[in-house]
Amino acid sequence: MKINLLAGTTSKGLSKIMGIKKVNRLVLTWSVVVFACFLLVVGGIFFYFNFKLGVVRGELKSLERVYSSRAREVVAYVRSKQSIEEIGRILSGRTTYRQRLEEVYEILPANVYLVDADFDSRGVLSFSGKASGVKAYEDFLDNLNASMKRKDFSFSQVVQTELTRQRNGSYQFRLSLQIKNGG
Repeated sequence: MKINLLAGTTSKGLSKIMGIKKVNRLVLTWSVVVFACFLLVVGGIFFYFNFKLGVVRGELKSLERVYSSRAREVVAYVRSKQSIEEIGRILSGRTTYRQRLEEVYEILPANVYLVDADFDSRGVLSFSGKASGVKAYEDFLDNLNASMKRKDFSFSQVVQTELTRQRNGSYQFRLSLQIKNGG
């Protein structure tokens, strides 16, 4: 036995109900499609930014390695520059000495720095310095030899009085430079 719950409805009412059901199915289908597209877009954006984050982290690690490997050189360079500036302030009244010290500073490679400097009454500049390795020291000597060949260079003779290799592979040295015409 069948019970017809729509017995009293007309075909007009029945078609209205069927139309509402059709619209409901259509709205539900499109809602699911739009939601699925939204999830795909959000998922794609998430994966894109996650990929970019990985790339940036890799670049950050490589920059941190470069920074940490160059940190000692930067500190040594800054220390050397500060030493030269302090010596320059002390010698500011004696401009010829300051200019000559600046000539030495100009030929220092980045990984070589001065520790101290002294001008004596005989016109000799004696200074000690540190180099990060033998290659750095050789670069400094090459720069010094090339400068000695220039006519405008203030020094005429170089004497190495000390060269010591440290446990960490760096070199400590002491040189004396004769100022042309006795200073």
